[in-house]
Amino acid sequence: MTRPTNGARKVIGWRLLAALLAILSLAAAACGDDSSDDAAPEPAPTTAAPAVDSVDTEALEQAQADADAARAEADAAAAAAEEAEAALAEAMAQAEADEGVDPSIVADLEKKLQEAQEAAVEAEALAAAEAEAAAQAEEAAAAAAAAVPVDDRMCVDEVVIGTVWPMSGTFSFVGSAEIAGATKAVEDINAAGGIESLCGATLRLAIYDAGGSAEEAATAVERLLDDEPEVSAIAGSWLSSFSLAATEVSERAGIPFVTESFADSVTDREGFSHVFGYSPPASAIKGLILDAIQPGLDQAGITMETVAVVGSTSAAAVPLQEALLAEFSERGIEVAVTDTWAPGGLDDPSGVATKIANADVDVIFNIAFAFSDVSGLQN
Repeated sequence: MTRPTNGARKVIGWRLLAALLAILSLAAAACGDDSSDDAAPEPAPTTAAPAVDSVDTEALEQAQADADAARAEADAAAAAAEEAEAALAEAMAQAEADEGVDPSIVADLEKKLQEAQEAAVEAEALAAAEAEAAAQAEEAAAAAAAAVPVDDRMCVDEVVIGTVWPMSGTFSFVGSAEIAGATKAVEDINAAGGIESLCGATLRLAIYDAGGSAEEAATAVERLLDDEPEVSAIAGSWLSSFSLAATEVSERAGIPFVTESFADSVTDREGFSHVFGYSPPASAIKGLILDAIQPGLDQAGITMETVAVVGSTSAAAVPLQEALLAEFSERGIEVAVTDTWAPGGLDDPSGVATKIANADVDVIFNIAFAFSDVSGLQN
């Protein structure tokens, strides 16, 4: 079986991003929740195919340099001819004015003008020839590149996509849904003939468990990279704290990582050029939330004057909570209750519920992404 080389692997990884986003979208649709984090940064960037060996780049550059040098010489020769012509014209004018110009000087100038004109003609011919040679070299290079079949440059039998979602622990329900969606998408793509741009290469998922903590997620990526050195891209990790840790590892390896996590810090870190997301960032979601609930509030006749903002301390929840608090302050809406807890740690929601009930707020904003945290307080 043909495997991608290290150089080709990254090219494949970039080209896979569009397909990978589609896979993740199916997985996210099966789950929903903190798995919609990053704005799919426009159709994934595409890396050009590697340079074709049969194109002699140095020869092409030399031909162009020779043409440029010949053109410079032709221009200089033409300028010399113009100077000789001007000198002869001045001498002839003096002779006609009977200023005693020696006829031998005029004859010498005429000879120099003829020589300069001949040199200019020869230089111009050489420049034209060199320019034609450079053009032919460029055409030959283009033809050589076109003559090399794409299949010879970017064909593989199999492309491996790693997945790092929680399949055990508190968030295992997320991983099972994500894997189900991704597996279905890969099956459909392979059944339809594989990746057409890679000569029908089939997709294979390398599935790894992110576990129940950020540390476990990072370790899972390390294991994946050790076990699957040919992996072209990685998908995961749902929880933003998991993704922050996991992408530290993938970024060092230069492997594209596509995530649904939507903490701003997942994709806006300096120096992280291989991390992509396809959900709006947390800081932008507050506007979507308020716009989405307003029709319901209007229909129910509720005016939002006092609110409760509670939720988990996850990497995605905190920036969203902060954005909402700032928005409410700007709008003059009273925040009567605030409270937070560790992700998945709201075992007894009665205390938070009592605070909210006593405050008699108009709207409750529960910014938590573990289903148990949301459903527990809701009940």
